[in-house]
Amino acid sequence: MDNKFMIDINDITYEYEIVKICKNNDHNYLIYKDSNGLYASRYNVIDNKIQLDEIIDDSEWDYIDSELNKLDE
Repeated sequence: MDNKFMIDINDITYEYEIVKICKNNDHNYLIYKDSNGLYASRYNVIDNKIQLDEIIDDSEWDYIDSELNKLDE
């Protein structure tokens, strides 16, 4: 499995490395990074393309933090 994906925003392509894919409370989450930082988003796959959605709830961020802490164990 290739652990990288690309996003096109305003004709600029950004490449990210997948850190972890996880699911909680009927939402899929993607934790990813580039040379500038670490990111997380909800995601769905539609027509074989990843659609990223914003995480807006503090409890979701708490879940993401707990998943990242598992990586350090």
